Amino acid sequence: MYLVTSYPMLASTVTTLMLSIIFLILSRQSGKNFMWFWGISWLIYSGMFLLDFVNFQIQFHNGYYIMLRQLAALAGSCLFLLGTYHFFQLKPPRWLLRATLFSAVLILAYPQFPLIRSVALIPNVIYCSGMLIGAGCMFISYSWTQNLPEKRMASFFIIIWGIFINHFGFTLQDTALAVATYFIGLFTVNILILTLIIIYFKKLRFMDIRQSTRFRLLVENSSDSMFLYDYKRQEFEYVSPTIANLIGVTDKQLYKMPERFFDYVNTVEKNKEIIGIFSRPVTEPKP
Repeated sequence: MYLVTSYPMLASTVTTLMLSIIFLILSRQSGKNFMWFWGISWLIYSGMFLLDFVNFQIQFHNGYYIMLRQLAALAGSCLFLLGTYHFFQLKPPRWLLRATLFSAVLILAYPQFPLIRSVALIPNVIYCSGMLIGAGCMFISYSWTQNLPEKRMASFFIIIWGIFINHFGFTLQDTALAVATYFIGLFTVNILILTLIIIYFKKLRFMDIRQSTRFRLLVENSSDSMFLYDYKRQEFEYVSPTIANLIGVTDKQLYKMPERFFDYVNTVEKNKEIIGIFSRPVTEPKP
């Protein structure tokens, strides 16, 4: 029985691990903080599932198993909630990290102080699940201009995962119940990860379409001296071909060397009225 059950358990855990790596790769490519927070949380959850698998094989001492598992659940839930705040461009509350740190200190005291474990176990379970349930509710409460049906699905699976995250089934004698709960949790997490990946790509596509539409409207209604400058990337998005009549530099030259425009506006001989267009100084683009 152990050999038959162990293979699908370990294979499912590896699936979660690979999906977490995909999240981390996407976070590196996109530079989005919420993708990094979510990717690290999935990585921690993968370690938590692996801990369940190891405990299923060799049976840790219950006190240490509960401590390690609840620490992993606490860290993963906190990071996922932080990622959700960043996803909706909200500022996390100050008390979140303090409460999480206090909860972690209590969990670390479980093996040495059984009284603390008996008193703090249930509140920590509620706090851990509450962070995930709160994140799930945010997917319904907050929105942007694009309404995705996957958001409701993500909210549902986040709340379900918040219910199953703190099970300690492998501390019981009935391993059948523990294995069933284990697979339900793994299935929920994997579906949730895939749903969030779909939401990310749909949001990315929506932002690209909106940006291109805005750019097209600006260009279609532009004047002869129209130009768009990206302060973040420090380069021109669009330069009117007739800009050369105003500053004596062609549009192709500005695309290659944006600093030439600022060299122009800083000279006293030319038209100084266009200097006021820029609200803050721009540094020289990096090579």
